[in-house]
Amino acid sequence: PMFSLPILKNLYGQYTQETNQPFSDEAVQQIYEQTYGQPWLVNRLGTILTVNIKPNTTEIILPEDVDIAINRLLKEDNAHFDNLYEKALLYKETFINLYHQDIDYDPNDMGQACLKQYGLLKEMNGKAMIANPVYKKRFATISKQHISNIVQPKMDGHENKPLIFLCHAKEDIAFVRSLYHRLKQENLTPWLDEIDIFPGQNWDSEIQRAIKKTDFALICLSSISVQKKGYLHKEIKWALDRQSEMPEGDIFVIPVKIEPCKLEDRLSGIHSVDLFETSGFEKLIQSIRYQDQRNAKKVKGQNKELQQSNDLIQQLKQGINKLSLNHQDKEDINIQINILETQLKSNRKHISIIKAVMETIHQLIKDTADNDLMKVMDQIKMVME
Repeated sequence: PMFSLPILKNLYGQYTQETNQPFSDEAVQQIYEQTYGQPWLVNRLGTILTVNIKPNTTEIILPEDVDIAINRLLKEDNAHFDNLYEKALLYKETFINLYHQDIDYDPNDMGQACLKQYGLLKEMNGKAMIANPVYKKRFATISKQHISNIVQPKMDGHENKPLIFLCHAKEDIAFVRSLYHRLKQENLTPWLDEIDIFPGQNWDSEIQRAIKKTDFALICLSSISVQKKGYLHKEIKWALDRQSEMPEGDIFVIPVKIEPCKLEDRLSGIHSVDLFETSGFEKLIQSIRYQDQRNAKKVKGQNKELQQSNDLIQQLKQGINKLSLNHQDKEDINIQINILETQLKSNRKHISIIKAVMETIHQLIKDTADNDLMKVMDQIKMVME
């Protein structure tokens, strides 16, 4: 259940007891108006305000601090937003209509019912609306998306240039700057913290965002960096976590020795390159080009699969339109096909959802469909699963 305004005030009173940071009534009211008491949002904003915006102080938290915290929250990558985004895509048409139309709340509407169950929709005065202003801002891109390819450019202007994250200790920055410029000369897109993090941005968030988007993570190592503690080891962990999500055999993390040194245990199983040797840089570029070509082949195969799936779904729609079905069955089938198309466009397909959708469609048409239409169904299963 959502927090009421009195409960929210009491919750932030507990924050004040723990941190000695008082919340002004206006700030609490603003948080309530922006979240409608959504528990995760309320607690996350409380943490951002007391830990990030005004840490270690007894200054009162004001509405302008809430504005900063909300802007920060809207830019975060977190599981809460990721899960809701996937749910919104399942009923994308309904979700988009909530942005652009004045819609009556209908508990019998499947899209509305599911979005309400997921916490993305609320009913107010007989109208259906996005659950709160924070969600409306965060997921506004759904109403603007026109997805034509399964793989989207990672950064504007860098569609055909591999993005390369440079992980390093501050003691090695002079060498890493030189490496940055050498990579740019090779028509690559290196990412270096001192260049690509802007004043005012959160260091941790931007580093993790870059690692999530990058094509390669170069771990620059020296005799100093392998012995010291520090931020470098956090970056290595994040990069290795990303590597663990990739297919076996893909090149992502590349240990780069800038001078003779011993690899730490976490990296010892990955072949390193010695940049202090004459042929070291050439070997590094060969490795990047090799994996880049593999990635390009994968994208080509994915786009071919995407087009094939699109064609089959269009055949399915045409075949169903010819069937003698009652209005409700056709409506139910159209809802299932919308879910199927959403899964098709998603980078993270859920096989269980696809199987359930196909089974539902099969049950609805099995008594009226001909063999050709059932063959189309079987082909869709083979391609999408």
